Amino acid sequence: MSYRLAGLAFLSLCFFVSTSQAQNRFYHVYFDTDNSVSTGCSVNLPDFATTIEGADRRLTITTDSALPPVITATQLHQCDGAVFDAGTA
Repeated sequence: MSYRLAGLAFLSLCFFVSTSQAQNRFYHVYFDTDNSVSTGCSVNLPDFATTIEGADRRLTITTDSALPPVITATQLHQCDGAVFDAGTA
């Protein structure tokens, strides 16, 4: 009986581990199309301790967690005021 319980616990753990890794990843590319820092949005990149000034557009690339990753969506966001909009596919 304890072997069945241990087997069930192991299979449950494998199920939770495999489902927890199925996460999308997001990659952002910023464009300054008018080459002016006075227009566009400011983007804070804390991991690199820097800020990008004047980004007019942001390209968001979404991938799954497979190896190799598969692109599942792309969106182009426009800077409107000081924030990027929801984007278009």
